Amino acid sequence: MTICAACWHSWMTCRQTTAPPVRFSGMSMPDRAERMDDAGRRLDRVLVWLQADPAHAGLQQEAADLCYRLGRFGDARHWLTQQARSAPLSPAARSLDGLLLLRCGDAAAAIAIFQALLAQGIATPELHGNLGWALALAGRFDEAGEHALRAVEGGIAGAGPLHVRILHHQARLDEAIRVAEDALAHDPAQLPHYGILATLYLDRDEPDTAAAFARKVRAQAPDDADANTVLGVAALLGQRRDEADRFFRHALHHQPHSGRARAGRGLVGMLDGHLETAEDHFRLAVADMPAHAGIWHGLAWCQLLTGRTGQAHASLQAALALDRTLADTHGGLAVLAALSGRPDEAGACIRRALGLDPGCLSALLARGLLLRQSGHAAAAQQQLDGLMNQPLLPDGTTLQQALATHVLSTRARHHAAPRRR
Repeated sequence: MTICAACWHSWMTCRQTTAPPVRFSGMSMPDRAERMDDAGRRLDRVLVWLQADPAHAGLQQEAADLCYRLGRFGDARHWLTQQARSAPLSPAARSLDGLLLLRCGDAAAAIAIFQALLAQGIATPELHGNLGWALALAGRFDEAGEHALRAVEGGIAGAGPLHVRILHHQARLDEAIRVAEDALAHDPAQLPHYGILATLYLDRDEPDTAAAFARKVRAQAPDDADANTVLGVAALLGQRRDEADRFFRHALHHQPHSGRARAGRGLVGMLDGHLETAEDHFRLAVADMPAHAGIWHGLAWCQLLTGRTGQAHASLQAALALDRTLADTHGGLAVLAALSGRPDEAGACIRRALGLDPGCLSALLARGLLLRQSGHAAAAQQQLDGLMNQPLLPDGTTLQQALATHVLSTRARHHAAPRRR
């Protein structure tokens, strides 16, 4: 079977945008973990006092705050609602309300709360950090970066990794790596930076370095989704598909909305010939990451290979709307046009694809199809056979089996994140 190269290669530069919000504070991550038990004991006492004085606004706010810290978000919402019934929420309570809204996926409402607080002069580094995270989740990375940097300058634990992730989303890959490595040189115990560097080096087409960072993370945090996903990619590059799938499954168990891990399972399914299963994974991945062209490519090729050319065309058009500079999108459209008997359209798409990347395999495939249709059967067959039987992997896997993995023999051509056009 034939698989579009972009299904692999564009996915390798996937930027995850669905990480859950964090609440920034002046505490380090270890300090915060050490105080969780204290927070639980304190909450027990506060709840006892609230039984005696159920309308006490200060106790209600403290209960909400402690519940949030303990991950009991429904209870935190309950106590904020109780507090709001008797008096306007304090700035601290409103900030907590914004974080709870982020947990519910309402980034716009959270941003409005945080910006209103800033307008009132409450410009704390913590608030800048929370606003930066909300803006990042809303895809407003330029604004997010400004607030994240203010939080970093204010010494807020956790703001550094946020700053690096935003640089990654802005396709400032080298700068993101430099900032993360500088942070580790200052404090080698910052585990989040190792995980981010694993993803950054993967996107810079340095899978061995990426895997080394991922293994460091997994040694201390075996359930880390990013680390498991990077190790899944490394296993897939080494043609260890069962191992790769185990890593992707593990990542999804702990982060169900990881678009990168979900797309990884889609690629495993395609390489194993399980197109319906692969399509299911790509559909879930594109629901989590609709702004990533490579996942649309994967979905399109699943649809094409199962004969649904209309759906495949719609998926490739979605990818084209996100980034018109990906050769494999135009190559895929060329294949569709050739198969549908539209040679002029196919030719135009081929020219665009090869102009962007002279080695675009989907465009070469489309050119072979056109040659065969125009009566040049021998030349077409020679070109198609050469493409389909080209060994790409050490185990002899051919293009016919895994066109997606042609990236293994060349450096990745697109290091930037998909750009909106």
